[in-house]
Amino acid sequence: MEDSVRTVRLRDPREPAEPQPTGPPRWLVPVLPFVFLGATLAGVWIVKRGPIGLFGALIAVAIVLGFGWFLASTFLPAAPADRTCPACGAEDGLGPAFEDTTRGVACRACDYLDETASAWMIAEEDGPLESVVLRERAARRTPRENLGPPGNEAR
Repeated sequence: MEDSVRTVRLRDPREPAEPQPTGPPRWLVPVLPFVFLGATLAGVWIVKRGPIGLFGALIAVAIVLGFGWFLASTFLPAAPADRTCPACGAEDGLGPAFEDTTRGVACRACDYLDETASAWMIAEEDGPLESVVLRERAARRTPRENLGPPGNEAR
C-alpha cells in the first residue's frame, strides 16, 4: 500500500458508538489538589507580603487574557459543522433528523440515522434556532407547568 494513501474504517451505523473518555486525564486527578493548594498559598503570599508590582502584573495578565479571549472568539470563529456522512461518505449529506429538536442527524444520500448525535451546529448553520429551542422547552414542561399560574387548575 502506498504511503500517501490513507485508509479509514467506517463504523457500521447500526453498531453503538464507542464511548468517548470524559473528565480529566487519570494522572491529573491526584495532582489537582496540590495545584489548588499551591494557588491558594501563592494568593496568601501575595496578600501578606504585599509585592504591589506582582499584584498589578497579575491583574494586568488577567485583563489581557480576558481581552485576548474576546478577540480570539471574535476574529477566529468556530469551524463549520462537519456534514460528512459516516456511512456513505457524502460530503454534504448530514442534516438535522427532526425539525423540532437539535438532537439527531440523518443523511440525505443514504438511510443513515443517528438519533443520539447532536445536530446543534448543523441546525445553527441552517437558520435561527429560536423556534427549535422554544419547541424543545415546551416539550420538556410537565403537564402542571402547562396549566398556567397557580389557581387555574381544573377542578
